[in-house]
Amino acid sequence: MSQQEHLFLELLASAIHGDIPDPTPFVGLDDAVWTQIHRLMVAHAVPAFVGDRVLLLPKEALPCRTLRLTIFSEIEMTKRGNRYLTKALEQLSALYQAHDLPFVLLKGLGLSLFYPDPTLRTGGDLDTLFYRSGDYERANALLEAEGYYLHDDSEVRYGHTAFTYGRTVVENHARAVFFDHKKYNQFFDDLVWEAAQSDAFLTITYEGYTFKTLPHELNIVYTFIHMFFHWLHWGVGFRQYCDWIRLMTQLKGQVDTKEIERIAGALDILYPMQLFAQAAEEYLHVAPEVFPFSRLEGHDPYSDQIVRDVLRSGNFGFSQRPERARSRLMTDLRKLLFKARRSYRLHAIAPTHASRIIWGSIIGHLMLRLRKL
Repeated sequence: MSQQEHLFLELLASAIHGDIPDPTPFVGLDDAVWTQIHRLMVAHAVPAFVGDRVLLLPKEALPCRTLRLTIFSEIEMTKRGNRYLTKALEQLSALYQAHDLPFVLLKGLGLSLFYPDPTLRTGGDLDTLFYRSGDYERANALLEAEGYYLHDDSEVRYGHTAFTYGRTVVENHARAVFFDHKKYNQFFDDLVWEAAQSDAFLTITYEGYTFKTLPHELNIVYTFIHMFFHWLHWGVGFRQYCDWIRLMTQLKGQVDTKEIERIAGALDILYPMQLFAQAAEEYLHVAPEVFPFSRLEGHDPYSDQIVRDVLRSGNFGFSQRPERARSRLMTDLRKLLFKARRSYRLHAIAPTHASRIIWGSIIGHLMLRLRKL
């Protein structure tokens, strides 16, 4: 691990725990190293979350003035972006409510509440899950009628439609998860249905606005599934990793650990969860008791591989995705080769899921191509 990667992880750990970083390794640090640390902050979509910790360092440990001003600007831009996203959620919710379309908010703003300062989490899309029959289709028709732009890659798999309105991306969901094995999708769909039938969705208030989220046990597993899915196919960055860690940190001692382990086992993701947990313990100083499931006995080298992969991946794997070629066919071939290598490399960690990476990619690309004929 390089010097800049090690120092980036130390700063990230301080942000996760709400601590002031140890200034010792930053005193007299070369500007070139600081530049590389900042690049990692941006690549992993945590410039404000980590930058806030950087600016708490004593004068002799701070980066140069130019970089400090850049970090300060990124913090303010992130806060402004979150205010805009919160307002967009309020407007979207009012629209859905007016048409009797109740929904559950997935990830995103709902997870920012578990951060020490919610305004420092880099915002993203608004993900809404519709749990009543027919509501997903009605919501899609409503957004089109209201002038939202429908993304071309929507509905590659049933249950996911993306729209853009202004600067906001809205993703409507008929199902929360998209495994390459249908039985796992059905299993999680059944859990969501059971939560809806028993009125188990949680109500959370943020900035004066109230919305529904998944029950804590389901949310912990779902947040990992979201990270796991992206990690499996393209790679994933530390923003999603931090979401999962912060959620469990805030809910420590408040959840049914047996239920979480039961769900993870049924979805065949318990071992990957344990590896990500061990990596967080060893590289981000997360206490073992934060994780509401059984721990691995002894060090597993695959946890080191996971950290290296996440560092290399960047947010949603964009730092390592294959470059576009001049021809669409060559671009698709590069993607296929990338996923073939990834399937081989990750097979030992998640054999059931890694074995389906290539087929899922091929089917998805074929459906997109056929749609445009």
